[in-house]
Amino acid sequence: MIIENFSQNTSTVLASPTWASTTSTTPGFAYPGGKKRIRKSIVNYMPKVGNTYAEPFAGRAATFWLAATTLPFSNWWLNDIRKAPFFHTIISHGNTIHVPEHTREQFERYKVLDKAGDPSAILLEPYLTYNGAGYGASYRPTKGAPLRHHYQNTLRRAHQILIQTQPKITAGDWKTVHSELGEGDFALYDPPYIGATVHGYGAYDLDHAEMINALKHAPYSWILCEYLHPLYIEAFGEPFWTKDMQLCATNFRIDGGKEKRVECLWKNF
Repeated sequence: MIIENFSQNTSTVLASPTWASTTSTTPGFAYPGGKKRIRKSIVNYMPKVGNTYAEPFAGRAATFWLAATTLPFSNWWLNDIRKAPFFHTIISHGNTIHVPEHTREQFERYKVLDKAGDPSAILLEPYLTYNGAGYGASYRPTKGAPLRHHYQNTLRRAHQILIQTQPKITAGDWKTVHSELGEGDFALYDPPYIGATVHGYGAYDLDHAEMINALKHAPYSWILCEYLHPLYIEAFGEPFWTKDMQLCATNFRIDGGKEKRVECLWKNF
């Protein structure tokens, strides 16, 4: 059961017995800039204990799903100005939805239902559409798409984790999250990258200089994900972790989609 305060875009989740019967596989949902491919490395560098774990730019929370099953934080907070309804809907319908066959006909059906806020359409978006582009983009072919039963298991497991961890879910500005965290808390910052357009966020949805200044004075621990950029090097020095990554869903495809970028991590602890 969910108690929601829509005026504040928050929810509190009450425990349910349905989570115990689902698979233990760590879920993950396709999203541009998502950290599923490197989340193990990120989680390995996180504090091993703390009060609140927060993601000011959660997206579809690829790293949260792993952190929530391996780290003993007392409280959890997922914030995203666009994807908060996705988490609410996993809580309310993720344990009951039956994933249909992956066809264009189903895409067209749920594209119409999505306009009416249909819960199934919200949850099936990563299954039927391109990463982050939503039903407004073209149909996602079956090649490379999640298998039907795998995606259904992913929704069941995500529902289990949200019921078990009872996260605070908000759709506010990242600065609200920043202002409420303190000593003993941790935040994973995975903002829209400088100069990148990734469907869910635009290149100018965030004042990066303002965020950098806030992180310089943050009283809590944080890890920041970004590509290598002089703005971050000047503020925080060289990243403590780097990895060459194939670009998947950004606007850097000047070489036909084969270009790579250096994924970087900075931290303040």
